[in-house]
Amino acid sequence: MGANMKSGTLEMDGPKALPKLCRVSDVAQACGLSRTTIYKLMKSGDIKATQARGAWRVDRDSVLSYFGL
Repeated sequence: MGANMKSGTLEMDGPKALPKLCRVSDVAQACGLSRTTIYKLMKSGDIKATQARGAWRVDRDSVLSYFGL
């Protein structure tokens, strides 16, 4: 599942500029991917996320690891 999803274009600072826990939309924007793709990566376990009070927060380190950064 990961190979074609890794083809998103990373922005200038990309995911390295994200806070430790960040919103799905922020990760999507930083990675040049859609929110739907980020949710798919979360569901597959490729990136770690946690839900608090109904809002998902994505772990920056797992995003960096997924992209090999």
